[in-house]
Amino acid sequence: MTNKQKKFADEYIIDCNATRAYLAAYPAVKKTETAMANASRLLRNAKVKAYIDEQLQQISNAKIADAKERREFYSCIVRDAAQKTTDRLKAGEMLDKLEGLHTQKINVEGIVPVVISGGDELED
Repeated sequence: MTNKQKKFADEYIIDCNATRAYLAAYPAVKKTETAMANASRLLRNAKVKAYIDEQLQQISNAKIADAKERREFYSCIVRDAAQKTTDRLKAGEMLDKLEGLHTQKINVEGIVPVVISGGDELED
């Protein structure tokens, strides 16, 4: 991928406006129609598309808290004396749930009859 293609992809990621991204990456191009056509072509380029997809995935992953981050968050609340007692208790409960300490396993045994009621029988 060329530097200009990378610039286009980085600009495209900002607001998903391909024409604007193309004009930013290729400032010599002045016509909007040319930028639209070339931007469309670039979005079909395998390397450019893969780069954009990878960057968007990283952005998405950065927005989602993983298990460690959630544990750290709840731990901070539990340890913060300035928090209300009910908040600290709730955070403690959430930590316990993350650790599986509130999981209840119930074993149910028995025989359940299965009744199959058929409609009309098939005719030959």
